[in-house]
Amino acid sequence: MTLLKLFIQIVGLCCLYEIGNALQRTLSIPIPGSIIGMILLFLLLLSGIVKKQWLGTGAHFLIRYLSLLLAPSVIGVMQYEGFLLHQGLLIILMILLNTVLIMGGSGWLSQLLIRHLERKSTKEEEAQ
Repeated sequence: MTLLKLFIQIVGLCCLYEIGNALQRTLSIPIPGSIIGMILLFLLLLSGIVKKQWLGTGAHFLIRYLSLLLAPSVIGVMQYEGFLLHQGLLIILMILLNTVLIMGGSGWLSQLLIRHLERKSTKEEEAQ
């Protein structure tokens, strides 16, 4: 029964992926279909139409084997050995800089939101 549940959840996630791709092709949206599918999943979860429990096991299974799913991409990059030898250091520096900027920006934004929520709750408590 658990295997069937896992299979159905993975099929559900794949259906959302394919719906995103179909929307992207049909509407000529300049966003990848996979991203549209993720946004669709997010909206369905946020609205409560889809419950987290309905897809959770399948999502955890896919995440557990994500490195195996990404192996073909890593192997494909190895075709560009000459390019990486000449531009590899620059690419690594760009990746590190972007990572630091994204982590710093996310941390700063989360701290800003926490302070905002704390101020809001303090004002609500004072009003009562």
